[in-house]
Amino acid sequence: MSEVSRDLNAPPAAAGPLPVVAGLFLLGWVGLSGFVVGGGLLPGALPGAAVGVIALEALPWLLLWWLAAWGCGRGLRQRGVAAFGVGMAVLLVLDYVTRLTLGYGGVLTFLPQGVGLGLAGWGAYVKWSDPDLRELRSGLGVSWAWLAWTPGLAVLLVAACCPPGTLWRVEALQYDTTSYHLQVPREWVAAGKVTELEHNVYAYLPGLLESAYGTLMAMRGGVAGGSVYVAQLFHASFAVLAASGVTSLLRSWVGVTAAVLGGAVVLVVPWAAVTGSSAYNEMAVVAFAAVGLSLLLRPGARLSLLLAMVVGGLAGAATLAKLTAGFTVALPLGAVLLVRAWRGAGWKRALPAAGVCVLAGVLVLSPYLVRNAAWTGNPVFPFATGVLGTGHWDAARAERWDAAHGSGGASAGERVSAVWRQALGNAGYGAWGGSPTPAESRNVARFGVEGGVPVLWLAAAVGLVAGLARGPTRFAAAALLGLLLWQFGWWLTATHLQSRFLIVVVVPLAAGVGALAAAAGAWRPWLGGLAGGGVVAVLAVGSIAVLWDQTPRLTTDDGRRVPAPLTLLVDGLPPPLGRGAIGPSPVNELPAGRVMAVGNNQSLLYLGRGGVTPRGPELVYASAFDRSPITPLLETTDDPAAAAAWLRGRGVTHLWLGYSEIDRLHATYGFDAAVTSDRLRRLVADWEHLTPRGGPTVLVVVP
Repeated sequence: MSEVSRDLNAPPAAAGPLPVVAGLFLLGWVGLSGFVVGGGLLPGALPGAAVGVIALEALPWLLLWWLAAWGCGRGLRQRGVAAFGVGMAVLLVLDYVTRLTLGYGGVLTFLPQGVGLGLAGWGAYVKWSDPDLRELRSGLGVSWAWLAWTPGLAVLLVAACCPPGTLWRVEALQYDTTSYHLQVPREWVAAGKVTELEHNVYAYLPGLLESAYGTLMAMRGGVAGGSVYVAQLFHASFAVLAASGVTSLLRSWVGVTAAVLGGAVVLVVPWAAVTGSSAYNEMAVVAFAAVGLSLLLRPGARLSLLLAMVVGGLAGAATLAKLTAGFTVALPLGAVLLVRAWRGAGWKRALPAAGVCVLAGVLVLSPYLVRNAAWTGNPVFPFATGVLGTGHWDAARAERWDAAHGSGGASAGERVSAVWRQALGNAGYGAWGGSPTPAESRNVARFGVEGGVPVLWLAAAVGLVAGLARGPTRFAAAALLGLLLWQFGWWLTATHLQSRFLIVVVVPLAAGVGALAAAAGAWRPWLGGLAGGGVVAVLAVGSIAVLWDQTPRLTTDDGRRVPAPLTLLVDGLPPPLGRGAIGPSPVNELPAGRVMAVGNNQSLLYLGRGGVTPRGPELVYASAFDRSPITPLLETTDDPAAAAAWLRGRGVTHLWLGYSEIDRLHATYGFDAAVTSDRLRRLVADWEHLTPRGGPTVLVVVP
């Protein structure tokens, strides 16, 4: 079989009957899911059933979104994988604007999806024709290699059925999910609209996915329970779109087996499993990048203003999902479009196309820019505060944010060290082996070992270089290699060098593995499957090992600290919603009142009214970078009687104090100078404690 296909309308050579391959794929997925959950081929009845129930309950909501997305994509004359990717970008932006202007609630909750479903019905009736079917077949194809997707999908499925706070120690047990990605939309839904939250700075980030999570919560009639799993599975579905986008990208210039193996790489990269199974936003960025590149790098693709608009829209949607995608996705997509247009039609056509691309991206971003300008006077707050204004912050608070989220003044030696520790030799990118990770209080996002053999990076580099050597694949390989170097250079020079923020490189790396399989297959057909399949197998084993290792630690009867078994974590929401892997919080045992949380944001999502239960105390808190709600008190007095009167005057009945977290923040990112664990201990020394006084976190009654 030729490894280069220039005719997109020609059906690929089938490696086997579709029903047989689909059956094997389903069997493998179910079997590996059971293996991952239960530690054997037959999972325990309870967790195995829980995964199935959670997935089935989420399926109607996922189908609603993706069918509506396909309708939006068909409305823009897209086919195959591009219809889903472009359509989802349109649907998410439509949903985002609806929440900003009309809010959540009633029929408005389903308005964007209703528009998409209407377009889907029209497309199914008018546009679903033989060319569409051929496009989808050519973009994906039929091959035994689809089985290589099984382990990645199994890990994603199982991990997404574990609630935030039970997985991924490398991500501080999804601290960002419980304090930001789901907590902010929880408050938006309670308010009935996307609104300013001066106590949580993360509400000022673009929030495209977070707005959609709020819509999912509103659709399900509440914040608690299954909406957490639906949000995680929704984000996991973007990992599947990203893998499909890479497969479609590769399928336009290599054979089906190599393309499918390249797509499988996206799913088995450990960092993709960590982020994809969490209610984060990274996988949307990766997916939109993959779909955009699949449109731009297709041989013989006709340059048009529609293509420029679509690519610009994808770039804008990626940036609206995560602001840093403006540098890692939007700029590279624009550059590839410009070069492709110049090579094919000269500057006279290239410049108008680039202009349309930029205009489309800016239009997609404009709701966010206008929103933030109205809220704070700074369209990109909390960034660029030195130039565009600090909003409701003072200069010191803005400087603290910049220090925590910028390059951080790392030395050249630290940056060189980070290249190996956090990227090439990092377990999150499939490196094998390595040495134990030294303790570091500032950057907790590190795996247990670092400095291993960079299997993924080496394989991708060989594949992209091999692609440069072949005429039909030279431009695509050069574009992907340039993208990889740009993304890596940006991460190395402009970020605080955390490994997760390099996840966008998964697209060129996965495509490089596909190119490696194609090059090996051109020499010996069986060698292509062995090379690509071998890389996928190595990464899959590493991904499953990371999943098993990244659970909380339990103490055995003989005193050993071991990872908690996944059988305890699947469907492990706190009672009464789940089986209790997280455990009930003493805050939720209070029948009513107003609880002020200080330096204790790990479990915000599950605390207070609207968390685990619809009733309970009201919660008052602030993010680590905002002014703590207790700061005005401690800036004026240390007297317990005066403090009690001040708190009671504001309706506060209890304090939920995280002493250890306050100490950690003071030692790393900074915290309000007036608020220290020692001052708080002295302040509440004689007050009633509902939890042990010597603990790292205490619940105190305000007298």
